[in-house]
Amino acid sequence: MKKRVIFLITIDTEEEWDWSGPLPVPPYSTENISYIHEFQDLCRSLSIIPTYFVDHAVVEKEENCATLKSYFKKKECDIGAHLHPWCNPPVTEEINDHNSFIINLPILLVERKLKKLTDIIKERFGIHPFSFRSGRWGMDGKIMRLLAHYGYQVDSSIRPFYSEKDFSYDNALLYPYYPDFENCLAQGKQRSLLEIPATAGFTLPWFQFSNKLYRILSTPKVARLHVIGILWRLKLLRKVAITPEGYTTEDICRCIDMNIHNGNSVINLFFHSSDLRPGSTAYVTTPQDKQNFFRTIENVVTYIQKTYHADFLTIREAYTKMLEENLS
Repeated sequence: MKKRVIFLITIDTEEEWDWSGPLPVPPYSTENISYIHEFQDLCRSLSIIPTYFVDHAVVEKEENCATLKSYFKKKECDIGAHLHPWCNPPVTEEINDHNSFIINLPILLVERKLKKLTDIIKERFGIHPFSFRSGRWGMDGKIMRLLAHYGYQVDSSIRPFYSEKDFSYDNALLYPYYPDFENCLAQGKQRSLLEIPATAGFTLPWFQFSNKLYRILSTPKVARLHVIGILWRLKLLRKVAITPEGYTTEDICRCIDMNIHNGNSVINLFFHSSDLRPGSTAYVTTPQDKQNFFRTIENVVTYIQKTYHADFLTIREAYTKMLEENLS
């Protein structure tokens, strides 16, 4: 039987700062949270229930929690956890780029931070957070094991074909799976924590070949020839993440098609809450950019509904549905 397509919208809900500069320091600005009302209006019009992964800088402020709780109580959103180590107590590490990835921190420090974050979310929202996403995408099996120990049932930190100097997800699975805690990119036997990856890929169906070619063309000696840019303009090689952050409706929808063609029936669109406040990210610098950003989301949602009759779910609902239908 053909799997029914599931569509998720997940938001890294966090402080705003200049991503091109140093990491933020206290007091953290979270003005973007007051802009969630407009996004929730859009979600309501599209019958979407988003999942907000909230970090400590957001939930430590009562006014932010009041905003989010107003929708959470009406079951118009769900709440997960998002760990930015630089603003999540205890902050005993040096604040630098290396330590901004939790995979580079001592596991005991990560555990202390995770416990603090989990406890404050439970205190503010009256529920144990069900799902988790790490800041800057860094994840490994040790931290996954920790998540399972603290009662999380879903992680969404894996972003296929994404790499940093400290990790690579080039070999990540596209679809939800139970990860091996010794190798978080492989399927394992444990059933306590499900990985629901953020969705990414290419606009052609040969993902692994496309990624190998992309990596070769990205090496310093070849990159100066700008072959990737030429192939992009020719629509022959386009690496795309399912996010309105810098991608067009056409490319997102094409990448969705190719994901489904390659067996991934769970489409996880993502962005950052700071995109909702014009001027807070490079993707939304003006009110017109914000309108275009919202229009892209609306167009993608309309496309996936008309083309695939997708179920619009939260991560929590998707987890339940996958268990019932044995999709995972």
